[in-house]
Order: sequence, then structure tokens, then C-alpha cells
Amino acid sequence: MVFDAYVDDSKDRHAEKVVVSGIFIGEPKAWVSLRTKWKKRLEKEGMRYFKAAEYYGLRGEFQRFQSEANYPRPLGREAAKVIFDDLEQIISHTEIASLGVVIPVQDFTEVMTDPRVVGRLPNNAYSLALNLCFYQTVQELNKNPGSHVVRFIHDGDDRFPLYRQVYDNFKTVNPKTAKQMCGFASADDQKSPPLQAADLAANVTCNFAKEWLEQNRTAVSLKRLEHSMLRICVGSKEFLFDFLDDICAKHSKKQSE
Repeated sequence: MVFDAYVDDSKDRHAEKVVVSGIFIGEPKAWVSLRTKWKKRLEKEGMRYFKAAEYYGLRGEFQRFQSEANYPRPLGREAAKVIFDDLEQIISHTEIASLGVVIPVQDFTEVMTDPRVVGRLPNNAYSLALNLCFYQTVQELNKNPGSHVVRFIHDGDDRFPLYRQVYDNFKTVNPKTAKQMCGFASADDQKSPPLQAADLAANVTCNFAKEWLEQNRTAVSLKRLEHSMLRICVGSKEFLFDFLDDICAKHSKKQSE
């Protein structure tokens, strides 16, 4: 079976604490259902797209909720939340599932100073998050009976050529996993409801990660996507060394930054 995995990134304000990859995985027919319902809900509000950052800042497509004449506080924030809640419900009633990948910046920085790592891992935190995204997605698909392949779709911003190189390099050094990876394409997140869902997943994962760090890495609960999130992979220092040993033992120096 062929699955589509939509991927987006997130981070804290200055990428000082965490860098995150959010992934939603589903069969093509599931994505057709989500597109239809997602667009219908946004059109009801006269909105063209959803973006989590705009929701939290009440800007962009959520700008109108800042008007205290039309939405006296806290009515604007409450009205925006209803939209967010409804989109989350659309996700929960669609046969798609999410993964989150978290790279704590402090752990990444410490790992990258270790002589054993030089030339074997990307020296860019999000490139590493994508490596884990590819691997974890295939691992999750393999928990289901049958033979499966997956296409990855990422927001086509100006960094996409770098992401494409990361994808190609990962396949080169992980030939077994690569057999189940059948493409890496770009799309416009303002026109793609699945990428907007991935943006939501990345945001939820990022909020989870920031709270986890603030709580001294103790257990925290997801505030959203509780029933859609398969799991969140945290690339702690210990995890990254295990990943290096198990998956990237033959990593070449051609790995993308």
C-alpha cells in the first residue's frame, strides 16, 4: 500500500530550545476526505488556509479576531479557538495518524562536539529531524501487516532544495529503509490542507517539547492530537548516539548540512 506523509517544521522563537518535525501519515483516500472537510470549514469562515502561528498571534487569516469592536475580549480568542478545535476534530475523524520528532538544541549541540559524530550526522538540527522523520515513518508503517511504501511531501519554501538533498542522502546511506521511500515532493502550504494539518502537528509537538523541557524532562501530556499522535520521538543525547550506532554507522561525509 502507498501512503502519503506530509511534513512540516516548528521551533521555539529563536530555535534555542527545540527544533521539531511534525508528520501526518495516511492513505490517499483519507487525504481526499480531509481536504474536503478542511476546505469546507475554512470557507465557512472566509479563510483561505490555516497556520498555527497566525492562530496564536491572531494575525494573517485570524486577523479579524483582533477587532475589539466586533469581538470584545475574550470573544476574539474564543472564536479563533472554535476554528482550531473544529480542525482538530476533522483530523480525529479522518484515518490519518501523526508522528512528532523533537531535537532538543542543547543535546544536539553537545552531540555535534563529540569526535565520533564528525561527518556522520547532519550539522543542521532540522536536517537531523528529517532523518528521524524518514526512519520513524517507515518503522511505524512496518507495524502494519503487508508491504508498504511512503511518499513524503514538504512545504516548498526556499529551503526545499536542502530538504531534498537530505532525503537523497538518507536513502543513499540507508538502502534498506530507502526501498520503502518512493518520493519527496513539495507543495504550497497555503493551498494544501494536508500540509496545514502537518503544521498543526508540528506546533502541537513543539508545545509538548517546550513544556517537557520546562518540567525538567519529566512526563507531560499532549494538549491536542491526543488520539491522533502515534508517538513523539525525542532526539535526546542518548537517543542520538543510539541512532548513530544503529542506523548511521555507514554515514558518509556527504551528508547534507
